[in-house]
Amino acid sequence: VRHPNILSFLHSTEVEVVDGSVVKPTIYIVTEPVMPLSEKIRELGLEGTQ
Repeated sequence: VRHPNILSFLHSTEVEVVDGSVVKPTIYIVTEPVMPLSEKIRELGLEGTQ
């Protein structure tokens, strides 16, 4: 379990889609697989308030 504000960035790409006369950019960001902290706490069997 790592600090919740650290996420490994793997790759990104930008795609432009033309819709009529409008260019719509979309940015895709790829990170490592992640799991919500609440699920990890349940998986580890930890108890207490958050």
